[in-house]
Amino acid sequence: MKRMPDRPLRLLLNVPSVLAGLVIYLCVLSTLPAGVALLVLVLLVVAMLLPAAGRAEMIVVRALSWSRPASPRELELWTGIETLVEAGGAGPDPVSKRRLLVRRVARSRAAQVGHAGRAVVVVSPLVLQGLATNQISAVAVASEVARSRAEHHFEPHRGAVRGWVVTLPVRVVAAVLRPLLVRLFRWQPIVVAWQLRAVIGAVCVADGVAHHRAWSGLVAVTVVLISYAVPAAKRQVSRRAASRAETVRSTAAVGNGRVTGDGSPTVGVLAPVVTHPVETPPRAILGDRPRLYLVPTE
Repeated sequence: MKRMPDRPLRLLLNVPSVLAGLVIYLCVLSTLPAGVALLVLVLLVVAMLLPAAGRAEMIVVRALSWSRPASPRELELWTGIETLVEAGGAGPDPVSKRRLLVRRVARSRAAQVGHAGRAVVVVSPLVLQGLATNQISAVAVASEVARSRAEHHFEPHRGAVRGWVVTLPVRVVAAVLRPLLVRLFRWQPIVVAWQLRAVIGAVCVADGVAHHRAWSGLVAVTVVLISYAVPAAKRQVSRRAASRAETVRSTAAVGNGRVTGDGSPTVGVLAPVVTHPVETPPRAILGDRPRLYLVPTE
């Protein structure tokens, strides 16, 4: 598949959810009483006027991810990971000074490492605890950071808070309907209809032209195109992120992939590791497997 430029790919991934969120907002406002609708509209306007970054972004991210600021020792430990990512070929971070947040609760379904907004990184406490106790390889964490950074490149940065507010109805609807859709798409007629959605769209266009309803045909074509284009764009982003992570993993794994006490990675030598206690509850580290290292011999 030909590599799509970054800007069209970013628009393709974000514009449909923004439009869907605006449509849901309009439908909800039209059903509310006038006073309640006015209050909701004022709150939306205030949220849209929030600054693009800064304290408001940090508050929103902390609320959505239920996280806390990292301690100085956790920041010192994380500095070595960022150094590994840069040394592994991902290049310097476009944001000179990111703020690290640690989730208060380790959830298995949540991303272990995630970027949000312009300058926020959210990390699971299991990752920091595993790094401090040498139960998780720093190379694996660095590759995950590179993957998250590559995927975050195609998400809203400067207007992240406004994007979260606009797309909130889409996320709520998706969370509510997800169990129903999972069961529905296990039904064979629905699966066949989804695979033949292009044919169904063509029938809708023909019906719209025959009955002089151009808008219905336009809506059908738009929905069908989005159903093909958005998953293809997500696959391309996933391939780019996986390629970036593999580059960092293969480059950083030349050494033992650990982090020393001063926050610098050990690349090329088998240096002793100085661990730091982190402010996380003792939990079992998932996925603990033995690692192989290259040790130079005389």
